[in-house]
Amino acid sequence: MAHTAPALVEYLAQLIANAESKNEQIRLSKRCPLQDMQMLRLRVKALLLEKHNKPERNTTLPADYVASKHKYFRRAAVNNGKA
Repeated sequence: MAHTAPALVEYLAQLIANAESKNEQIRLSKRCPLQDMQMLRLRVKALLLEKHNKPERNTTLPADYVASKHKYFRRAAVNNGKA
């Protein structure tokens, strides 16, 4: 029985992570044996974290944009804040 528990937990965790509603998640979690419930919670949290992770955004600005901004601010500094 010890070898089948992780497989069952993994299967239920995947079902819960892909469930449409909270009620469906609760219904699926009731199938898990009580002694494996903590393992199920941890696996569901890990799956949901992977599912909701977003890729990092590229935040570098184009060189021509940066150059035009520097030019504008230099001009404003020379003209007492008036571009």
